[in-house]
Order: sequence, then structure tokens, then C-alpha cells
Amino acid sequence: MRSAKDNEFPYRMSTVCYFEVDKKGHVTQIHHKNKSDINEVLEAYKRAVKGITTLYGVWPVVIYL
Repeated sequence: MRSAKDNEFPYRMSTVCYFEVDKKGHVTQIHHKNKSDINEVLEAYKRAVKGITTLYGVWPVVIYL
């Protein structure tokens, strides 16, 4: 498993989905498909750094059998 602190934020892969969870447990998807969405991602990141929310970056894992 890779550590987020070892990689530049935000992740640029189109397969990454960002979810933000606030202290009450409300979940919000953070859109980042267009370059114009970068401010939304960075604002979510700032809230997470301040401890206001938790930000998750998830992506699918491909398993070849």
C-alpha cells in the first residue's frame, strides 16, 4: 500500500474518486474530472489538513486471475 504523504496531491488519475467525510459522518463526493474542479479538491484538502473533515482518495484495484 502506498502512503499518500509520499505522493503529490491531488492525484491526477481519472480513476481516482475523492470523498470527504465531516465530523457528523456526512459524505460528499469531490468532483475533479475537469481542470476547473481543482479548486474544489484543494479546498477539501485544506479542510482535511485543518481537521475539519477527512478526505479519502480511492481508486479501483484491478486483479488479474
